[in-house]
Amino acid sequence: MRNLLSRTILPIIGQHDVVDSDSSQSGIGALSPHMSKVRSPLKIMIEIIGWTAAVMMLSAYLLLTSGRLRSLSPTYQWLNVLSGAGFIVNSGWNGAYPSATLNLIWMAIGLYGLFRGARVPPATAR
Repeated sequence: MRNLLSRTILPIIGQHDVVDSDSSQSGIGALSPHMSKVRSPLKIMIEIIGWTAAVMMLSAYLLLTSGRLRSLSPTYQWLNVLSGAGFIVNSGWNGAYPSATLNLIWMAIGLYGLFRGARVPPATAR
């Protein structure tokens, strides 16, 4: 069974990412080296940043949808920029590089909206 796993699944997920909790053997369902059973203060901070980003992004969407914010408002754009930055930190730490890349683009769009909104006269901004 172990030979089958080493030929099929482990090359896909990366054998170096799978380590038993006693750090002596590789195996499915084991913890990776940077994820121990004891949560480090840095890991907790990364999780807080990720959850804060999620709350900010959902708040921005809710406020926009409910009509309490306009799409060009600085508050809406800052919520998107800061939530994107938070997700970049969280996704990058956890190795979710597609998510980190998506949020880098999300953040760039928010920065564009901030600078564009600053140049648009208030009467034309909706």
